[in-house]
Amino acid sequence: MVHSVAKTKRMRRGPRPLIPASVMSQPTVLGKPVNDSSLPGSAGPIRPALSRPEQSPSELLLVLALFLLSLFYLCLFRRYTAMEPDEGILLQGAQRILAAQVPYRDFFSFYTPGSYYALALLFRIFGSSILVARTALALTGAILSVVTYLLARRAK
Repeated sequence: MVHSVAKTKRMRRGPRPLIPASVMSQPTVLGKPVNDSSLPGSAGPIRPALSRPEQSPSELLLVLALFLLSLFYLCLFRRYTAMEPDEGILLQGAQRILAAQVPYRDFFSFYTPGSYYALALLFRIFGSSILVARTALALTGAILSVVTYLLARRAK
């Protein structure tokens, strides 16, 4: 088999790179060149810096209002008596932990033990009551409402 000289030299060097060297020297994000002011010879950033909306006073007031409204709304449902089966499992598990039983040794559940221990701690501090458990659930829901809002706002 006869090879040309150029083909033989190319085979010795290895295959050609898929990306030309001129493009590889430029920083890129998703295939688009990026100008960064920290790089020599660049004009500055192409896209604006991400803003932190939670730093403005009006945004903090909005976040506080969202938290309080969420907490108020969720606390409205604390006294309804329709218990979900999962709620009873968590309440009973927390009661058993307060009675010095250990999950997966003295009783079994498909839930992780952290929820039982957290609820047992609240029962020890505030007393064993369904209102304590539901208030903790309302507080968690209000906190997660604020976190969801802030994450969605930042991604904008």
